Amino acid sequence: NIRTGDKMLHPIERRLSNLQTYAESWINGAFKPDKISCKTTSESEATLQQYVQERTFLCPDGQNRVFSWHVRLTPLAWRIHFYPSRTGEILIGYIGPHLRTSKFN
Repeated sequence: NIRTGDKMLHPIERRLSNLQTYAESWINGAFKPDKISCKTTSESEATLQQYVQERTFLCPDGQNRVFSWHVRLTPLAWRIHFYPSRTGEILIGYIGPHLRTSKFN
C-alpha cells in the first residue's frame, strides 16, 4: 500500500538496503545483528510470550517462523520484522506500524 511520495517509502528502502548489504556480506558463521548498519533488536521473551502469533509468518518453504528480529523506521513508529534464515539470506515477514509488545499496546 506504499506509493510514490509516501513519507515511509524512503525509510523502508534504506532499511531494506541495510539488510541486503548485510546479507550479501554474510558468507559464513552465525547471524551477527551488530554488523547491520542500523539498530537491530529482537523482541523480549515477555513480548514473544504474549504476541508470538503477530510475529509468526509463513515462509517460502511452507514453514511458519517467528520473526522476532526487527529494525526501526522513522518518522513513524514502523518496523521491519525479519528472519535470518541461513547464511546470506534474510526473510522479510512484516513491514508496517509497530506491533504490540508487552510494553507498547
